[in-house]
Amino acid sequence: MNFRRVSLLLIVVSGIAAAKNQYAGIPFASYEAYEALVNYAGEQNYAELSKCVTLLAPLFRSVRQATGEDTEGEIRKAIEDKDASRAQKSVLKLIFLDMDLNLEDAAQASDESERKQYIQKAFSNYGFLSTAVSQEHKSLDQGIRQAFKEMFHADDRSPIATQVKGLIGKISTGLGETNNHGTTPFK
Repeated sequence: MNFRRVSLLLIVVSGIAAAKNQYAGIPFASYEAYEALVNYAGEQNYAELSKCVTLLAPLFRSVRQATGEDTEGEIRKAIEDKDASRAQKSVLKLIFLDMDLNLEDAAQASDESERKQYIQKAFSNYGFLSTAVSQEHKSLDQGIRQAFKEMFHADDRSPIATQVKGLIGKISTGLGETNNHGTTPFK
């Protein structure tokens, strides 16, 4: 009886850990995956984009589970319609959502090194969004980059949650659109 309880607890705990790590099961680093998605969408190379989406299925599932957003379906529909603009927007949406998840994890992390890792991942994701933000708002892009640095170097984690909300709002503004929640500019 105790063995079953321990096994069930381990399954639940590992499920929570897997849900928190959206990168589990993808065959290469997330920045490489995002670089490939951005490039294939920009080049209108729908065959390679489709292959990449297939390889990243675990990431899409994890992001969909955490956010309710079906970016995989959106990208596949854009591929089917050969709509480069929608494909690019959907790829950036995935990156934005992943960045948001990393920032949320940073705000909840109790360990400083773990918090810094999440902020670094989020900043890496922002690198893909930065071009779109800086095209219209160069000073905003610089402010966002500075906010990431301040979060990374903060000694006290208590203001992180507030900083995250402010940062997501700034990025949404920089990308030119917001939704009802103010969290994703791609609705």
